[in-house]
Parts: sequence; C-alpha cells; structure tokens
Amino acid sequence: MVAPRLTARRMAHVESVAEAIGKVARVWTPDRRAAARRAAWLHDAWRNATVDESMAAIRSAGEEPDPWALRYAPVLLHAQAAAAWAPTATSEADPEVLLAVRHHPTGHPDWGAVGRALYVADFCEPTRAFAAALHTDRLLERAASGAESLTAVALEVLVLRLRRAIDEKRPIHPDTVRTWNAWVATPVGG
Repeated sequence: MVAPRLTARRMAHVESVAEAIGKVARVWTPDRRAAARRAAWLHDAWRNATVDESMAAIRSAGEEPDPWALRYAPVLLHAQAAAAWAPTATSEADPEVLLAVRHHPTGHPDWGAVGRALYVADFCEPTRAFAAALHTDRLLERAASGAESLTAVALEVLVLRLRRAIDEKRPIHPDTVRTWNAWVATPVGG
C-alpha cells in the first residue's frame, strides 16, 4: 500500500526505519511491536506527494492543514496527510500509531512508546547522512534497552533536532517546543 506512493530512495528509508524500530521494540509485547512497525511503514507514506496533494488528503479526511506548517515548512504536511489517509487506506485505527505518524517530524508531548520509538528510529536510521558522525547506531542501541532508555534517547534526539534548527536559523514548530517543555518539565521546588 505504501510502496507505490514512494520513490525507491524514500522506500529504502522507510524500510530502514522499520528495521530500526524493530530493534527498539524487540522486547515489547507482540501487539505493541506490530504497532510500532505499522507506524514506521506509514510515517512517510505521503513524503513524495506535493503540498497540494497533502492538503487535499488532509481536507478529504475532514481536517484542516496545520497552519504553522503551511506558513513555515509545508513539507511537514506529509505527516498529517499520512495520518489522515491511513485509517481509510490501510484500516489503521490505533490512536497511538496515528499520533506517532502525525507528529513524527516535530515530536508530541503526549507520545507513548510507539511515538518515541518512531521519532528515534526515523532520526537514527543508518542511511541518514549524519548517522555516522552522530553515532546514531549507539543511540538506537540504547533506546532498545528499556522504556527509561527510550525516553532518554528520545529527549537526546529532540535536543539534536532543536540544535540543528537553531544552527540553521529555522523556525521551530510549536509542537516541538511543547514537546521540549513537557519532556523536561519538573515541578517548582521538585
């Protein structure tokens, strides 16, 4: 269902993310492992679509395109389009999978393990140009060692993404800011 929508290069990325998420989820229950793999397969299903095609998919699902993405980074609409398209096209109904797919480029403060695993696997997959320099294989290995490690590595990935956006003087999506605030928040006096 996803392969015909993607270029060979993008499909190779998706396959690599699915393999990486399989490593992260290897000790999970079979149903959660399957959910993580579905999120990996779906996350870039609309990555090769045009902005207009993504907007049409989003609207056909009864949603409005993310106004921030429209203004600053229309490429991000591929994630919203994939999440809007998946229930009808693939019968995906797991809210955790759909939340992971929808926010995989930006992060989301309410993610559970599937969202965090997709975020880590998408960033750490070995075909990325920066993978060797950032030792993403080590991040992936650490993420696979348990829930606390996955949470810690997801935060490290968020920091690396924030640093890159700041270094490149790119605007930062409000979901990314909310994710940062939620993941590092500690009660005053706590």
